[in-house]
Amino acid sequence: MPYLLDTNHCIYFLNGLEKMLEKRSAREQQVITHVLACTDAVIYFSEATLGKLYYGVARSKRQAENLEKIVFLKRIFSALPINEQIWRLFGETLALLKERGTPISERDLLIACTAKAYQCHLVTT
Repeated sequence: MPYLLDTNHCIYFLNGLEKMLEKRSAREQQVITHVLACTDAVIYFSEATLGKLYYGVARSKRQAENLEKIVFLKRIFSALPINEQIWRLFGETLALLKERGTPISERDLLIACTAKAYQCHLVTT
C-alpha cells in the first residue's frame, strides 16, 4: 500500500535534507530515515499539502529558496489530485465530525480524505 505524507512530514523531509546530519532535529532525521527505507513503497503527498506549502512560501523571507524545495519535492513524490470523490468524502466526514463535536482542521481532513480515497497509509503525527 502506498504512503501519503502529511504537510509536516514533507517539511521535516525537505528541511532535514538541506542540513548536515548533526544539525537535523530528531523528527527530521526520523522522517528522512523512514522515507529512505521505503525503497519498495510509493510515496505521495496531497494537493492540499501543496497549497499549504505555497502558503508557507508566500509568507517566507526566502521565497526563491523555498520554491525550489517544492520543485524538488514534486520531482521525487507525486501530488495526488483532489477529485470529486475526495470532496464528497470530505463533506460527509466534516459533517459527521461536527455532529459529534470532534472538529479537525479542514486542511488536515482534506489530506486524510485524500489518503483514504487513494487507499494510502497516512503518515502523520
